[in-house]
Formats: sequence, C-alpha cells, structure tokens
Amino acid sequence: MTEPLIDLRNADAPRFSRSRQRRSLVVLTLISLLALMVFIGFSDMGSSPTVLLMVLGVFAALGIAALLAMVLGFLQLSGRAPAPSWADQFMDEDAQGVLSTSAQGQIVYANRAYGTLTGVDDPQMIRLPDRVFGTEADAADTMFQLLRTVAEGKVGEADVRLARGATGQGAPRWYHVTARPLPEDGVSVASVADFETPYGVVWRIADVTDERARQEQVFQDLQQAVDYLDHAPAGFFSSDPEGTINYMNATLAAWLGYDLAMIDQTGLTLDELLAGDGAALLAAAPTTTDFDGLATIIDVDLVRRDGARLPVRIHHRVPISVDGSPRASRTLVINRSSGFDVDESVRAAEVKFARFFNNAPIAIAVVNRDGALVQMNAPFASLFPEQVPDDAALSAHEASSPSAAKLVELFSNEARDAVQRALDDAAAQRGRMRPVDVVIGQSPEQSEQPGMPDLGNQISAQLFVSAVGDGADTEALVFLIDTTEQKALEQQFAQTQKMMAFGQLAGGVAHDFNNMLQAIMGNVDLLMLNHPPSDPSYRYISPIRQNCNRAAALVRHLLAFSRKQTLRPQVMHMDDVLSDLSMTVDRLVGETVKLEVDISGDVWPVMADLTQLENVLINLAVNARDAMPDGGKLTMTTRNVMREECATFNFKGLEAADYVLVSVTDTGTGIEPEVMEKIFEPFFTTKDVGKGTGLGLATVYGTIKQTGGYVYPESTVGEGTSFHIFLPRYVGTEVAAVQAAQSQNQPQEDLTGAASVLLVEDDEGVRMVNATLLRSGGYTVHEADSGVEALEVLEEFGDEIQLIVSDVVMPEMDGPTLLHEARSLYPEMRFIFVSGYAEDAFAKNLPDDQEFTFLAKPFSMKDFAETVKRVLAS
Repeated sequence: MTEPLIDLRNADAPRFSRSRQRRSLVVLTLISLLALMVFIGFSDMGSSPTVLLMVLGVFAALGIAALLAMVLGFLQLSGRAPAPSWADQFMDEDAQGVLSTSAQGQIVYANRAYGTLTGVDDPQMIRLPDRVFGTEADAADTMFQLLRTVAEGKVGEADVRLARGATGQGAPRWYHVTARPLPEDGVSVASVADFETPYGVVWRIADVTDERARQEQVFQDLQQAVDYLDHAPAGFFSSDPEGTINYMNATLAAWLGYDLAMIDQTGLTLDELLAGDGAALLAAAPTTTDFDGLATIIDVDLVRRDGARLPVRIHHRVPISVDGSPRASRTLVINRSSGFDVDESVRAAEVKFARFFNNAPIAIAVVNRDGALVQMNAPFASLFPEQVPDDAALSAHEASSPSAAKLVELFSNEARDAVQRALDDAAAQRGRMRPVDVVIGQSPEQSEQPGMPDLGNQISAQLFVSAVGDGADTEALVFLIDTTEQKALEQQFAQTQKMMAFGQLAGGVAHDFNNMLQAIMGNVDLLMLNHPPSDPSYRYISPIRQNCNRAAALVRHLLAFSRKQTLRPQVMHMDDVLSDLSMTVDRLVGETVKLEVDISGDVWPVMADLTQLENVLINLAVNARDAMPDGGKLTMTTRNVMREECATFNFKGLEAADYVLVSVTDTGTGIEPEVMEKIFEPFFTTKDVGKGTGLGLATVYGTIKQTGGYVYPESTVGEGTSFHIFLPRYVGTEVAAVQAAQSQNQPQEDLTGAASVLLVEDDEGVRMVNATLLRSGGYTVHEADSGVEALEVLEEFGDEIQLIVSDVVMPEMDGPTLLHEARSLYPEMRFIFVSGYAEDAFAKNLPDDQEFTFLAKPFSMKDFAETVKRVLAS
C-alpha cells in the first residue's frame, strides 16, 4: 500500500476528536476542583495531618497548572490513534494529489501522489497548493479566487497552467485543482475576518496536461477537417430532418453565389435550394445504419441565388440514430455544368495532374502492396538518380517484377525498418501519417571526403506514407521532404551554443585569474619599490614580474578567442605587433614549422584594437600550421602600400588609399577553388568533426572589416596559401600627441597626489594591494568591500572624497548601481571601474549620459597611478 507523504493523524502524531478532548478536559477539571476543595477543607481542620495536606495541595496545584497549560496550548492530550480505516487506505491509494488543511491553514494530510505532483518526497518540504501554484501571476489569481470560493462555503475548481510545472522544472503543464471546504467544530463564520475561512480545505490536484493536449489536437484536427471540406473540389451540405440546411461548404456556396454567413442567418431550406420537386426526392431517400452503406445518387438542379439553375449530381445519405430516428444528412454535390463535366475534361485533368505531380516542391512516389515503386515525380527521381529506373512511370507488371526498385532499398539500413513499418501501417489503414527520418546518400564513415562537415554528401529527409485504400494494386503514396538545410542549421545552432558556453567559461575564468594576478602584481610592484635593481633580491623579484606579464598575456589571448575582450582601438605600428607576437606564434606552430618574421621597420601607424589584431594573426597562424601536417615554412611580413600601387593587386573591392600590408604565407597543401569561395562563411570548415568550429576565418574577416581594412586570400593547390591584410594608414594628431606625451613622461615620473579616494573592492587581497599603492602615492584612501558600505562611507566623508575606484561585480550592490547612487548624491563625482571582465559586460547597464574610466585587471602600479592622476586632473 502506498504510504501518505504526511499524515498528522497517524501514531507518530496521535489525534483525538475535539469532543473526546473536551470530555478529558472536563474530567481533569473536576478532579482538580475536588482536590482543591479537599485541600481547603483539611486546611480548616486544625488537627489535619500535615503530610496529607501537603500532598493534596501539590496535587491541586499540578491540576490547575495543567489546565492553564492546555488553555495556553503548551500541553495537549494524546492517545493511541485508531488503526487506519478503509477511507484512509482509499485516499492513500488515490492517483490524484490530495492535501487537507485545518482552518488555521496547517497541513493535516497529504498523500504520496501530491508529493509526486509537486516534486517533494520530504514531508518537511511539503507546500500548500497556493504556494505551489502562486509562482505565476495567472495561476496565483486563480488560486486566490478558489480560496474566496471556499471562504464562502462553496466548492471551487479550476484549471491552472504552470510554465515549468508544479515541480518548477520541465515543460508547461496543466492541472485541475479542486478546493472543497471542510467545516471544523467550534469555529463560526461570524468569528472570522474577510478573505479568511472558518473551514479546513481539502485540495485535489490532477495533472491534465495529456488530456488538454488531446483536446487541443482534436480541436485542431476538427478545424483542419472543416478547412479541407470547405475547400474541397466538390460541394457538400447537410440538412436536418425538417429540411433546414445546417451546413454548406465554401465550394458549394461559391457555385450558388451565396455568402456562408448569409446561409447561417437566413436558414436556407431544401425547398429553396432544390428546383422543382428535388426536395421530395431527397426526403424519399432511405436511411441506413451502416457507415459504409450506399448513398442515394440523384441528378437534380440547384437554384442559384440569382435564380439560375445549376445541374448537379447528388450523393445523398441519411444515417439514423440509436432510437431509429433520422439524423442530419451527408450530401455530396458534383457540378455537372459546362466546364465541369467529367467526359469533357478527362484529358485536361490528366495534363494538369501530370504538371502538378512533376513540379511539386516535394518528392512524391506511388508504391504497390509489395513496396515497389509504381510511379514517381521528377523531384523523387532526382534524389535517387542511380537507384531508380530512368522511366519514372512504371506499369503494374513492371512494378511487381523482381527487378522493380523497392522503396526500403533506397535508404540506409538504419532507416529501412522504420520505412517498412510505415508501409505496413498504411497497408493496414492504421493511424495517421507520422514522419520517418531518413538519410539519402553515404553515411559519414563511407564519405569519400572525410574533411567535409557532418552532413557530407548526404540528404536528410522526412518520409510520410499515406494509405490510398482504393482496392487496386496501388497501396500507398510516399512523400519526401528535404530537411538537409534544417539539420545543418540545427548543427550550427548547437555549435553556436557551445561557443557561447566557452565564452562564458573563459570570461569567468579570466575574471578570477585576473583578480589573483592583480594581487600578485601589486605586491611585486611594492617589493620592487623597496628593492631597487642594486638590491640582491631584485634578481628574484624581476622574474616574478615577467611571468605575471606572461600570464596576463595568456588571459588576453583566452578572452580574444572567446570574443569577450574589451575593445580599445589605439594607434600602433604593425612591426611592433609582429615582434611581440612572434614568440607566441612560434610556440603555436610547433617545431616542424619554421617561422620567419620579415618587418620593414618603417611602416605607417594604424588605428586598431591590439587584441583583435593578435587574434587575427593567431587564427591565420593556426590554420597555416594545420595546412602543413608534415612541416613547412610560415612567413609573416609587413610593408607600406601607396595609393597608386593598389590597382596592381587586382583585388576586387580594394579602394585606392594608403595601407599597411600584413601578409601571412604558408607552404601547405593549399585551398581548392570551390572551397576558397566559402572560407569566410560562418560555420564553414574543412576540418574533421570536432576539430573546427567554422568561425575562425569568419572572425578574421569581420575583425578586419570593422577596422576599415580588407583581407584577400590567394592559394595554389599543393604550393601554399597567402592571406593579405590591408590596414588603412592612420593620419592624425593622435600620433604626435602620443609621442609628445611619451616624451613628457620620460623625465617626469611624478605620479603622486593628495586627493581623497574611496576604494571599493570585495576581494580583500586586491583591495589591500590597491590601497597600499594609492597610499604610497600620497593619496588618502577610504576602503569599502561592497557598494552598500561605500554609500555609508560617502555619507560620512562625501564632501572630502574626489574619486571612487570601484570593482564592477560585487555582492549586495554592483559597480554600475553604485555609480548611479553616488552620482545622485554627488553629480560631479569621478569614477574609475576596475574589473577582470570586459567593459561591454556591464556597460549596457549604465545610462547613456554617464561617464567613467575603465581599467582592466591586471594592471601595474604605474598604470594605476597614471589613470588615477589623469582622471583627477580631468
């Protein structure tokens, strides 16, 4: 027997009826009063024994104390609970969830089914239905109405939908909830306030998701059937036994010139619809109880709305009900007017059918009882050019011959069983058409081009089999819908989801690692202040600093791959970029590939994001390495390209201008022309499954285009590939300004200050280092470990503080929220955000009119001091 999830009536929590409790209370009261009277009587007798008097006094006191404890609720009477009744067992076995509560809202009973519905197996975690279904606005309103109904002493019931089900997980589900009042003794309706109830409540909850789905499917099927009937190429109407038209399809209404709404409103009758005595002929038609009974066929004229006659042939049938009375008719109408006569249009119909059949957008075939192809349209034949005969239309004799192609033989072994079951179901007239996923072509392990993506040269399709059931040799119609593009999109979406997950992981790892690097680098900077190069300890401290810089570079590359890096366009020289990156590229390409970096030394400056360009060069280097599995040579060069020289390259779309040309050339296998046309397309890759995302070169193209440049590939199969990157020459005052600032910073290294700074950082190690760096520069530092504490500091020292340096991601209150709150108090307050996350991860949370400075972790003491002094001076 299924045990109840919770039952406050069992032996572990004994129960008594209120009447039994009142009887026990009366008995205890009488005994206590009797003991008190005896005690008083004995106390009046001067000769009463002292010991007896004390015993009676103690007994009376205990009785009164027990009464007081029961009144206050500190003591309850308990006893042995009766054995479970038949009703208890019945409720425990109920498939629906059952829960009852007392008038005070306490749970008294819940069966196991209730726990299963709500996803709870621990009695301590059981929740009231209004808590379970109150998580969504619509459901909460429904539950509130049910409680109001119960408060009025009525039974309430409703259907409730939860987007994630009662368990809080999974797909949307529907529940039928019934709330029944359960009056309790001693509680009156007049003693409770509004929206409260003097009743306990018995809740019954049933999962009706499948039932709702069936109802919806039935409704949709009915709507679809009506739509099919309305637009059928034949007319149809139904009339009741009194001769009133209660339904007419749109085809017949159009033939007669009627509006369907008009027919429903006016109540057209058979006498008005049929000319002459046609209504009498229909009334004389026999009724039948056999669903397959023969219909009465009558040639009559129908009267159009304008009075004209319409010759038709009617197939009329009147079924009868169980009691033998006639029901509404089923009448099929065939138009026999000029242009509709079958004898005149048989050939035209055949031609039209052939055109439709062969030009349909989906593949269609006809198979006989043996599963052999009888007829197929052109799209079907094009899917199987080698498996099916050249003549798409086979005779019945040819289709039944041993050499005729079988439908199941056209597909892979994995799909043949499913296709055969679909054919068997169609032959037996079982169920409706259900899709069967099939693959046409070679499977991945058979593909002659293992470098192609997952689908290779396959065609994915869905197959439907529809029963014909006309008694002839033809047995079923087969429809094939090409789903290759859909499957490819599904794979691309899955790949995109994987890349997004990788980006989120990389961002989180980089943030935590940057915090650790910040603490290490800050402490190393402090050590280097106290240990100059002449100090013997300096030679141990300096490698730590160098390795910190290398670790920071690795994190930048990680963020570049995940496209989570803060974008900071700056003026740079590509010679310097290649020189700095050469060591990283050399490690990436391995020992079998020789790297040569040929820089001109006098290239023009460009304006770009350093991390983006590094990502571009690393992508091209990795692709070049993969194209040289047996080793080779990778060359990276830079040079200036004058405006006049652009026309000599013969690159389509290259505008005449001054550029810095960066070329990456390998001696690998080269790229075939048909592949070259697609290399920049997202998700296109020639690598094996799981070894390429198809986003590398697409990212290269997008990065260069965003920078305002161009990228052109050149390749010869068997000789190698070159990628030429044209970056616009930067001409502006920023170069002179940067050089001037650098020249001024050389002799002037005073980065001290005397301002008051509020430092907000939740990482204690990072906060301590940054505070020490600021104090060593002469700044007055106020510290806070969260945005909430920072606001408290502002309330006390707000007039003194000139700058807030804050982390972005913090508990209780994040950096953007702190910026908003602080600016509401001090509109001119300067802000510096420091974070291991990218700036675009939180910039969207800021109002457009807010200004701040962003400093990415990890940063050096000099970078920090320069940024603080620059912001204070702005």
